[in-house]
This record gives sequence, C-alpha cells and structure tokens, in this order.
Amino acid sequence: MRLERLRSGDWLAGAGGALLLVALFLPWFGEADAWRAFDVVDVILLIAALAGVGVAVFAAANAKTDVPITSSALTAPVGAIATLLVLYRLIDPVGGLDREVGLYLGLLAAGWITYGSWRSTRDERTRDG
Repeated sequence: MRLERLRSGDWLAGAGGALLLVALFLPWFGEADAWRAFDVVDVILLIAALAGVGVAVFAAANAKTDVPITSSALTAPVGAIATLLVLYRLIDPVGGLDREVGLYLGLLAAGWITYGSWRSTRDERTRDG
C-alpha cells in the first residue's frame, strides 16, 4: 500500500469516511448518537463511511486506475444519498430534539465522501512513487 498513489479526491473521500465513522458515535440529537436516533439511516451512513475509506484504500493498493475509478464511481451515489439523508435530518430533526455536533460533522463528512469520490472519478492519472 503506497500513500503517494492517492489523488486529492481519494484523500478527501477517505477522510470523509473516517470522519463519518467517528461522527456516528457522537451526539446527533439531544443525547442520542446516530445509532439510537435512526433505524435504517445509520446503516446507510455506515456503508457510505466504509465506501469512502475504501476509495482511499483501493487507490493506495492499486497502481492501475480501473479499480480506484470503479470504487469511486460506486461510492459517489452512495455518498450523495447519505448527504441528502443527513441534510433532511438537519432541516427536520428527529423528534424535534436539539441538533448536536455529530449531525453537523456527519453532513460535512458525507459531503466530503460525495465530492471526493466524484472528483476521483474525474482524475484518471496514477501516481507511481
């Protein structure tokens, strides 16, 4: 695994995935973290977080562009769905509870996953260090 192979979009998607993993355990509404606040959305957010981290891992592990581009292309719509779900809950909080830091970090992280994976699909060059 070589980190010099990562493009800026790969870094962004991977950082977004890692941040979203952390944000899932922070308070989102009142004292409730994402696991207690949601029934299905938390699983979708977990999938988006793992996919974001996967973009960076696949890019660092493969010198050819086909695998990293494919993983990015699959991650972009998952990240977009996660971003929309979090944005919806920012507008309409669960149970009318107060919005907490996890919600805002979750929105930021999901946006990073979406933008980073989209940007990664647009950049087909490799970096062989």
